Amino acid sequence: QENKGKVAKANPITYVSTAAPPFLIMHGKLDLTVIKNQSELLHQALQEKGNSSKLIFLDDVAHDFWGVGANLRQDILCQVQSFFDQYLKQDM
Repeated sequence: QENKGKVAKANPITYVSTAAPPFLIMHGKLDLTVIKNQSELLHQALQEKGNSSKLIFLDDVAHDFWGVGANLRQDILCQVQSFFDQYLKQDM
């Protein structure tokens, strides 16, 4: 109870507003550092405020994404590139 303020400050959901940029949330299913529910809650909070948010759960991936195989790494990079293209790429 006495640490509620500290917990709120550390929780990204505290800072979600209608002016948030697009979010790409990638969460490894083997993550033991952050439970998947936290990513789901952030994704939901962003969408409830009308923001763009994409949530992707990755099989066989832990918190740090180290040690993923070449195929999965390529898939992750393609998804990130697609997200950047959608939200950051300027028409030329």
